[in-house]
Amino acid sequence: MCSKTVQVSELVSLLKKGITPKYSDDSNESTIPVINQKCIRDFSVNFELCRLHDRSKRKVADDKLLKKFDVLINSTGTGTLGRVAQYFGANDEVTVDSHVAILRPNDDIDPIYFGYLIKSKQKIIETLFTGSTGQTELDKNAVNELECEIIADKSQQEHIGKILKALDDKIENNKPMNQTLEKLAQRIFKSWFIDFDPVKANKEGLPFDGLSPEIQALFPSEFEDSELGMIPKGWEVSNIEKYATNVRKNIKKGDIDSDMPYLGLEHINRKCLSVYEHGLGESVTSNKSQFQVNDILLGKLRPYFHKVGIPNFDGVCSTDILVVRPKESFYFEYALNVVYQDRLIDHLTRCSSGTRMPRAKWADVTDYQLATPLDDSIFKAFSKITSPLYQRLLNNCNEVDILSKLRDRLLPKLISGQISVGEAAQELAEAV
Repeated sequence: MCSKTVQVSELVSLLKKGITPKYSDDSNESTIPVINQKCIRDFSVNFELCRLHDRSKRKVADDKLLKKFDVLINSTGTGTLGRVAQYFGANDEVTVDSHVAILRPNDDIDPIYFGYLIKSKQKIIETLFTGSTGQTELDKNAVNELECEIIADKSQQEHIGKILKALDDKIENNKPMNQTLEKLAQRIFKSWFIDFDPVKANKEGLPFDGLSPEIQALFPSEFEDSELGMIPKGWEVSNIEKYATNVRKNIKKGDIDSDMPYLGLEHINRKCLSVYEHGLGESVTSNKSQFQVNDILLGKLRPYFHKVGIPNFDGVCSTDILVVRPKESFYFEYALNVVYQDRLIDHLTRCSSGTRMPRAKWADVTDYQLATPLDDSIFKAFSKITSPLYQRLLNNCNEVDILSKLRDRLLPKLISGQISVGEAAQELAEAV
């Protein structure tokens, strides 16, 4: 494949920062989503983190309303500057704030290929800033002058873009699937341990839909009064400490291997158990906590962010994360749902101390009271039903990791023509 060297300025019709928003908390005909720097991560846009701009208070210039295939670059922020994503027109009208730059490809390059070209330059773009520490800003002139080796033939660019987009689509498709798996398990947990539906069915002498007679028979048929109100007869009021413990196994910075997976709060998504990315030990600058597979990670800094994750690997994590380890393997699914439920997060938010950076403690977690069965058979039954859901979730996370690494390996080679479309397609077929 024939290639040529060009500057970014030869490939774009626009390079401009976004708006200074007039935010609104209410969605109406005057508001549109605003993408901010927190929305851009791992080459994609998380629209759930968008805020709303009120156009009745400040108009948005037409060129700052995103067009399909616009490339977005975080233009400020320590640790976020230089992150790249591409907009594929999922929303009708969207803009970006002044901390995000818009690159709009011209007609001389395939737009999807252009997006991956800029993504392949993210590490370089992260270094193209002006200003001192804490006040850095993307140098637009340096971006315009950035030299890129590209495939000359536009039809070949289109083929390469399709290969890489198919890979990203496969990665993204796993994420809503995992959200569905989470919700299925949460629904069962709520039915059994919050709403006590099997007990209500037993009290009425009715079969409980979706539950085998053997499992339904594990639940009582009456309620009794307790300090929490009415709970199943024979159950007790306890807390999570009966079923899980906070593991405090610290490791010094100098003892952390450079390639050891590292999880900070920035790697755990809000209200999402799946962990799709991590850092490495080489980036660690202080002592950390150790965790292992089947541990539950609970963010204690600003607990209202609702950051809970279940990594499928061993590693180290920020000390602003509580490492929760079930005391028995069959307690894992129960303990996970206790930690993940909104009620506990609300409790931790109320209990946390500190104004600017409120933190919760393990003692706050154990202060949260639960109605629990005395017999482990119900926990074992819950584990048997929900563990396949979480195993599928973790398998999907593993596939995302494999495909992301494949994409990152193929990206620079495909963009520059070092490997052919056929060779890349073969690698993709073998991976999936």
